[in-house]
Amino acid sequence: MKTSKAERCGGYTITELSVVMGIIALVGGAAATDYVKRMPYHRMNKAIDQITSDLRLARMEAISENREVSVLFDSANSAYAVWKDSDEDGRVDKDELETKTFDDGSGIKMITHPDRGVFSPDGMFRTQNAFCYVAIFTDLQSSSLVLSPNGHVAPTRHSAVNKDPVVKPEPEIADPVPDTGIKYLPAN
Repeated sequence: MKTSKAERCGGYTITELSVVMGIIALVGGAAATDYVKRMPYHRMNKAIDQITSDLRLARMEAISENREVSVLFDSANSAYAVWKDSDEDGRVDKDELETKTFDDGSGIKMITHPDRGVFSPDGMFRTQNAFCYVAIFTDLQSSSLVLSPNGHVAPTRHSAVNKDPVVKPEPEIADPVPDTGIKYLPAN
């Protein structure tokens, strides 16, 4: 029994393979574009999670080690440091200071007010103001966290920064007292 050529050769035609490869390329391109667009958002989340975690750890260390733990913020360099004076000499020694920075080329910047505070052994946070505010931002979005006097670290996540806000013209308000041309009548 003779078989035809089509029956002997199994597989896909070049056209079918080209169509499948084209579909894979389209889906892959769309996924890569979405990944690139979301990268700043993921970096921002990582930064806010990192500083929140470090500040909560500093508070826990102050409580568990029964000593003050200082937090110093350097907005100019987008950095912060946690200082535990382990030898209690009041001076910053090299092994007592743990510095973290966001200046890794990701475009993340930080602004704080005030620039320092102390977690006390009872877990409270002391600073020159009642609260400490930390804003972390990029060109596209911002996040912030608040250190309250009770030591609570509260991060917030904000939506994207609107670089080109739409300015809507104010609606024209009709004159509340239209001029009817009627003059006041003298009293009798």
